[in-house]
Amino acid sequence: MNQLKNHFTALLVQKEGSGFELARTYGEIIKMRHASKVSETQGLIPLRKYLNELFTEGRKAGAKGATKRLCQDENLQAIYAEISDAGNDEIHPKAIRLPTLVENQLKKSPEVKILIFAEFRDTVALIVSLLKARGIAATAFTGQAKKGTGKGEGEKGMNQKKQVETLNRFRSGEIRVLVSTSVGEEGLDIPSTDVVIFYEPVPSEVRSIQRRGRTGRFATGTVLVLITKGTQDEINFYASQRKEKAMKTMDHSTRQTKVAV
Repeated sequence: MNQLKNHFTALLVQKEGSGFELARTYGEIIKMRHASKVSETQGLIPLRKYLNELFTEGRKAGAKGATKRLCQDENLQAIYAEISDAGNDEIHPKAIRLPTLVENQLKKSPEVKILIFAEFRDTVALIVSLLKARGIAATAFTGQAKKGTGKGEGEKGMNQKKQVETLNRFRSGEIRVLVSTSVGEEGLDIPSTDVVIFYEPVPSEVRSIQRRGRTGRFATGTVLVLITKGTQDEINFYASQRKEKAMKTMDHSTRQTKVAV
């Protein structure tokens, strides 16, 4: 993908027409790869929302580029129509499994605090809804920007005042289950938790370490990672593991190095 991007960038610099065509094609590939990822790792409901955002944007007056071209594709139109007609009963296996995992952790201790990380804000909203349906008082924690599964209208973010208020309630124990986007990984004073759950693995070893670092600061913590076999989840999980192992090896090597002057 990077080679393709570099190739059409060079053509654009040279002002060759094929570069513009490659750029549009690259944009379409990126959007379809994202749709595939959402379908595999998040499920039908988030995919439908992403495609709805895509078609809403692509059908606007003055729409152009990859989004418009994709919305004119008959195959994608057929997929969108089929998904739009589907009900809300087809939930991703991870979404089915998660409430039980949370219930089991809550049964172990009445004081346990659980932090669930999900990549997309739409998924955070879905998780909170599913947990509440099982009688679990979960609360969402998101960034301030307005976004969703894609780049459409999405869900409205939390303002800073609401963020601080939510974290204080989590810290005091009033909130025991917090469902967060990546905003909870760094930069904010997230209280220590007893359990951290990854709704999906992240390919970055740094992000993985940051997420795990939210638990077990003062006692032994639990980290659970939900992985859908044979999907991008597996790829991301093992990529993160390899990178983290390489980082530790490099750090050890650096510590062992002696400099002679």
